[in-house]
Amino acid sequence: MALPEKCNHRITTKEAANYIQSALQDNYSNGIKGGFFWGEQVKELLSQEGCAGLRYYFAKGDDGKATIVLKGVNNNGKDMDTIILEKARPCPPFCD
Repeated sequence: MALPEKCNHRITTKEAANYIQSALQDNYSNGIKGGFFWGEQVKELLSQEGCAGLRYYFAKGDDGKATIVLKGVNNNGKDMDTIILEKARPCPPFCD
């Protein structure tokens, strides 16, 4: 699978707020607004040899709650299974 065309992923604060609010209104993720990952672990995932970026997956944890799984993606567009992150600290309560 090929990697997608490069793009600028940055959005404005207003766009982010609108997207998040829309998902909350639709109960898109059972009240979970997001999650927190420690930067050092995300950097470790991204610094794997051959890692071109990361992919996130919506998931359901052992406790039945919504979560996100992060995986590195190699230059061929394939998931890397060396370092996988989950256990995001949910928002709420860990949020701004």
